[in-house]
Amino acid sequence: MTSKESYFPVLNKILFFLVVCLTTRPAELHAQTSIIERYTLTQYTDENGLPQNSVKSIAADQEGFVWLATENGLVRYDGHHFYTYDKFNLNIEDSRVYAVQRSINGKERETLYAGTAFGKNEFLRIENGRAVKDTLYALNSFWSKPHVKEGHINTFIASGLPTILRKYGASQQHYAVPLIDDHGSYYICDKDKVTLYSKNIKAPAIPFATNTFLNFFLIGKQLYHYSENGKIHRFETSRTTELLLKGDILKNASYKGTKQGVEIYWNNTNDQTFLYLNKCLYVLEKGNGGHMNTMLIVRDFDLLAHNIFSVYYNSPNKKLFLGSITQGLFVIENQPFKTLVTPGGEMENVFYAQTAFGKNAVLTSGGIILGQNENTKQTEYQYLPALQKEHAYDKRGILTDVQGNIWIKNGARLDLFNSSGTKLINKWEVGDELKQIYLAKNGLIWIGLKHKGLYFIDPLNAQTGPKLFLSKDLTAISFITSKTENVLLVGTEHGLYEVNVVSKTSLFIKGTERTFIRSIYVARQDAIWITSLDKGIQLYGKHGIVTFPLDKKRYLALAHCITEDLNGFFWIPANRGLFRIKKEDLLHYAAEKATGRALETLDSDLYYHYFDKRKGFLTNEFNGGCQPCGLQLDNGYLSFPSLKGLVWFIPDETSGTLPSGKIFADRVEYNNHSFPILTDTVRLPLTPRNVRFRFAIPFFGSSDNINVSYALIKDGEYKKTDWNPVNSQDISIYFSSLSSGEYTLYLKKLNGFGKDNVTIKKIHISVPLLWHETWWTRLIFTLLVILGLYLYVRWRLNKVKHENRRLEIKIASRTSDLQISRDQQEKQLRIMSRLITSMSHDIRSPLNYIGRTSRQISTLIKKGEFDEVAEIGDLITDSTQNMSLLIKNLLDYIKAYVYGRTMKFEPIHLKNLVETKLLVFKNIAELGKNRISVSIPDDLNVHSDAQMLGIIVHNLIDNAIKYTSEGTIQICAGSQSELDVTKDKEGIYLVFSNNGFPLSATLLEMFNRDNNEGTIEPESDAGLGSFLIKEISELISVRLNVTQTETTNFYLLFDKEQ
Repeated sequence: MTSKESYFPVLNKILFFLVVCLTTRPAELHAQTSIIERYTLTQYTDENGLPQNSVKSIAADQEGFVWLATENGLVRYDGHHFYTYDKFNLNIEDSRVYAVQRSINGKERETLYAGTAFGKNEFLRIENGRAVKDTLYALNSFWSKPHVKEGHINTFIASGLPTILRKYGASQQHYAVPLIDDHGSYYICDKDKVTLYSKNIKAPAIPFATNTFLNFFLIGKQLYHYSENGKIHRFETSRTTELLLKGDILKNASYKGTKQGVEIYWNNTNDQTFLYLNKCLYVLEKGNGGHMNTMLIVRDFDLLAHNIFSVYYNSPNKKLFLGSITQGLFVIENQPFKTLVTPGGEMENVFYAQTAFGKNAVLTSGGIILGQNENTKQTEYQYLPALQKEHAYDKRGILTDVQGNIWIKNGARLDLFNSSGTKLINKWEVGDELKQIYLAKNGLIWIGLKHKGLYFIDPLNAQTGPKLFLSKDLTAISFITSKTENVLLVGTEHGLYEVNVVSKTSLFIKGTERTFIRSIYVARQDAIWITSLDKGIQLYGKHGIVTFPLDKKRYLALAHCITEDLNGFFWIPANRGLFRIKKEDLLHYAAEKATGRALETLDSDLYYHYFDKRKGFLTNEFNGGCQPCGLQLDNGYLSFPSLKGLVWFIPDETSGTLPSGKIFADRVEYNNHSFPILTDTVRLPLTPRNVRFRFAIPFFGSSDNINVSYALIKDGEYKKTDWNPVNSQDISIYFSSLSSGEYTLYLKKLNGFGKDNVTIKKIHISVPLLWHETWWTRLIFTLLVILGLYLYVRWRLNKVKHENRRLEIKIASRTSDLQISRDQQEKQLRIMSRLITSMSHDIRSPLNYIGRTSRQISTLIKKGEFDEVAEIGDLITDSTQNMSLLIKNLLDYIKAYVYGRTMKFEPIHLKNLVETKLLVFKNIAELGKNRISVSIPDDLNVHSDAQMLGIIVHNLIDNAIKYTSEGTIQICAGSQSELDVTKDKEGIYLVFSNNGFPLSATLLEMFNRDNNEGTIEPESDAGLGSFLIKEISELISVRLNVTQTETTNFYLLFDKEQ
């Protein structure tokens, strides 16, 4: 254990914590301090905002937030919301916070620090409206001070009063009171002296003996001590000065001139010192000369009974914050409005029309005089029985004429009372409900009726009674006032009229159709202000009728009347509170609207200041529909009737707190997590969900006066039309999701009255791009698209080229086919021509021969040469049979070639086929003395079409016999392997040989031409038989080979059967 710890372990821990307590905040109470005479008391506990009920320290930072030290966290209060910093949202071990104090480091004296549980050595820096853990804030800085280096380790450091150090009083030896300056100066208070250390230099000690360390306090940079005898000592350079208490505390009957019963509360963070005595709290301030001044700020509140441990007074807002160590936070709020009521029942305090009754009182139409004592400010009232008797119900019209007499409307009757209201002078029944009565500038009293129109009466000649002035259109009159001496403004339930009292004419004001006029206020002849049912405030001026936007809760839709104070502000009571509006703002809006400029932003930039009953009303519901409604008294007060009393106030003293504070970006919540916003740039993750931005605005007025709107702009600047309202009860902005990209979130707040009096907060929001949204992805995609387009174009070009080639091929094929077809047609024509020629030769010649021979028969018969005739007959028979066979063969060919008859391939016995055909030519062969030999094996078969092969064999035999005379014809068959003329050694051959007349070279070439070279055209010297041989051999796939040596050899070559 070190020497420091051995002296006083418990106090040593306290010293480590209290080292942060450097304090006094100059200037907070330099503003004028005034008493909170009437107040609203609000208590906050763990049931309505606080995390725990022990408030041990209260401090206000320079941004306007109030900070509370509790056993369960450091709490920030912005006037409407509590936010707790604890170990769940900060990286600290313990949530217990014991004090909030100024930094001990001189250069950051405006920065507040909060210390957590003793011994943890954890500190939270309060700056820019948020608290963060500060690991660099070193407690050890105090131990480097000269006083500590001298060995005075058991030194306590001031943390304000009261203090938890009271329990350690018996052990106190030294008490350090830090100053707020650039040098880290501090006082060391001992039991017999006080020593100032400045710039680490020890000044001469000032002798001062005391046993009460905890009565030292600072005001500014001046050290004071409040002694038990009631004397206050001020410490100067080398001496002390004894001061006496002056001011309001001397009026307290419990004050005995000593400290007896007096408790001192010192808020060293905000440089505020208070004295408490007998339920009265006083501010202690520097006085002139040899005294200290006390000023009462609140009475009738028992601080001791509520265990108040810390006090902070917000002077501009007249709010007193009281921290209790057992009961949470109490907030006492000044009520600037005073409500005057009588002790009578509820209905008795329902007020409408009123008229001034002296300097400090009014007379209501119900016969009650209400006012306040000029000196004591206490409410005073008086009943007028004569008035009360006659006017129990109709309270909506009263006036005082130039003679001081009192006129009151009473249903369908008009009553006249004397100036004191004690005697009824006269009364007139008009036969219709009186709606309003009004005293004009010329002294006449104008009376508006429900059905009969506009009447008047002259108070100086009242005996004549009310007279009809004008009835046309003027029904359901709701308000009457003067525009000029000769022009009245008459409001009705259906519009506004100007009435000329000289010409007795009325002019309807265009733009007020179907408008229920509630009240009219003439500021100037060209600036006439109207309140109308549902439409709120309207201006009748040089630009016609201008209707102003309603407030955000539409309370102004039920505005009653307009009263202007001396500072150019309108006070407008409504059914739900009271409004204060700057007239110049409305005129500026009207001028902008008349010029046709965009008004979207102007609508939201009109500031209407709102007051509710927390400010002193007994109800938010003011009364209207009466004349007069608002009343300006000679004592400076404005008086408005309400459902519970008359509301009085002095406009200059009731301006209200304006929301002029900054906008602080507090935290962002998304995906069920919360993160502090430490800079003006927020980076969100991919595809964030349920995104909520929370903001804080330090403002201690009504939340209805917080007017905030936002605009979310993606990659651009905001426009006037982009603003959206934000709920003032919860200043947050919610997005269910945010897509990728860069955003700017604009938050706009009205700071109060005046043109362009706004604060705009900008938050840059960055949401990462999805992979397909990144630049490199887009680049790759672009390149792929370009490549795809390129490949597609190439594919299309290739396809087109391919199609072109196919088309070209097709065209070429078609052309070739056409050419072939044409060639075939030409060939067929030639063939047909040749066939005809051959037929003419091969058929007509035999017929001519038969004809010539047959003519010889008759001659031979006459000669008796019957043998010759028989021979000729046989020749004719043979010739006709040959012609018949020729024609048959030709027809068979035509069927196969022209008509496409199907070939019938089957095994054919060659020897039988040849011998069958030879029988046809036997006689002819004998006639030509030709020898025919057949050498065909008996078992030799070929696979072919019998009919077509028979035609070939027939024609080959016919040609052999025809061109051979006295010769030899040989018909042989066998295997092609026996021949040298073939390439296929496995096929069969059939050869017809003769030694007759040889073939011409043309015929020889025709017969040997390859079958694949196309259909053979008949040569000019080829007979029909030769043509059929060649063509039919092609049809039945038999190769034909002709050789010619000493003999002519026709080979039929059959391929091996498959």
